[in-house]
Amino acid sequence: MAVHSAAISGHEDIVRIILEADNMIDLNTPTFDTKETLAHLAVKHGHRSLYRTLAGFGADLRIKDRSGKRVCDMTADRAWANDIANSTATLERSQARTEGAKNRDAQFRHEGSLRAERLRQSVSAQRDEERRRAFANASTNTVDGSKKKSKKKGKKGKKGKTKGSAPNVPAASPAAPEANPEEVSSLLKDLLVSAGADVDTSDESAPITVLEDSIENTAAVFARLRDPNISADDKVDDAMRACTQIETLGQVVEMFSHPSRLHSMDRELRTVVASEAQQIIHMMQKLHRVDHAAIVVPALDAVRKLCDTTFAFTKFVVGTAHLCVSVDRKAQARELLDVLEKRLVKMPCDKREPGGFRELVQTYSAAREAMGMGRTSSPDTFHALEWNLMYAVDNYELQVTLDGMDGRPFYFEFTTTTSARQFDDFELSIDARPELDGVACFGKRAKHVVYGGTSEEDVARVRELVLGVAAATGIQFPDRGSQLCTRTIHVGQFVFSAAGIVRDAAAA
Repeated sequence: MAVHSAAISGHEDIVRIILEADNMIDLNTPTFDTKETLAHLAVKHGHRSLYRTLAGFGADLRIKDRSGKRVCDMTADRAWANDIANSTATLERSQARTEGAKNRDAQFRHEGSLRAERLRQSVSAQRDEERRRAFANASTNTVDGSKKKSKKKGKKGKKGKTKGSAPNVPAASPAAPEANPEEVSSLLKDLLVSAGADVDTSDESAPITVLEDSIENTAAVFARLRDPNISADDKVDDAMRACTQIETLGQVVEMFSHPSRLHSMDRELRTVVASEAQQIIHMMQKLHRVDHAAIVVPALDAVRKLCDTTFAFTKFVVGTAHLCVSVDRKAQARELLDVLEKRLVKMPCDKREPGGFRELVQTYSAAREAMGMGRTSSPDTFHALEWNLMYAVDNYELQVTLDGMDGRPFYFEFTTTTSARQFDDFELSIDARPELDGVACFGKRAKHVVYGGTSEEDVARVRELVLGVAAATGIQFPDRGSQLCTRTIHVGQFVFSAAGIVRDAAAA
């Protein structure tokens, strides 16, 4: 089979696409002669990355080949063999705990999903570093040549100076996936064929025919997922199918919408992908809005997470909008971006990841502006999102800390004119206390210490800790300019309150 040949050669991307297109049907299918599965072949030929991918998909590592060898027996590397054997033992223990389950493969897919979730969490540090680099790029264009004294610290402080405004800095475009347009076009046709029935790839209308069938099937899947009268147990296969469809299409959209190949790809294929992605995004939106108790269940967590307002969803919408514009469907692109914008505006403050939400807003706004639609759809929307469209301070840690105060009901603020050296010592002491991570210190002449709490008790607790640090470092906060507990504070030209962070009307 083609997937086995790709595994032998170590073509991980091809193996992934074939498996996802066929809903993992051949994940554990053995070869005809040697009865080796994909996992056997990956380990046998030393393709570690491919093996990890297959294990993440939930490959059954216990299957033996014609000679009776397990997956762990296919390598002479004892350390690797032991690692595989340990993974196999973990799966066997899990299977024993779920004895009597109707579907053994479902348990292995569950274990694979847990590993995949751990992998997704492991890249969070990388995403944070990318945000840090984007912030640094913005600072080089907006900060004067003076060096911050906080650079002398061993640990990066949260001190910085506030700004009235700063330019919007869209995230840098990622490097193009390693595939030329001809390979991607051929790959997409193969994907469409494998998703439907036998189709003559020389027939230019074939992909569209398969697409129509695919959309009908996908619409039926999402309709069943939204139906509260269907039990969650009867939706497991539908949820897995929807996840595969979303993730696979997301990868194709990312490839096709990259600036280096956006207009070089076959127009018909761009139209096909844009049409399917647009419809699936609307299906995801409908599922996202359902909050019925029969839908909010663990069995549907995976597909519901894919429909949440995440960076992956934002990239999917933005990429699809770019494709729509490239085939003269600007109205559809605007419709998709409006869906995303409403999500961003309505997202509760306590759901906004500090730093992460800013990245979503800037990615959306930069894409919208690049398509000639303005930074937001209206002045009111710009007012609601403006804080996240610019950098108010010149220090990344401080910016993230301030982002974390968005929508807090209570705050305190202290002000001092102490020397920079003494304030640096105070700030180092604040940084050394994990329980004071949410405290922000900034200012040049007048130094400010602010905190946003979830309750008056929370504000009082943190305030007393800060005052204790101040006493130990010789800092005094005069009553004038200080607020022990307030519902609003000002940072530059912005007002922080329970309603969010917006520009002060008097400063507008």
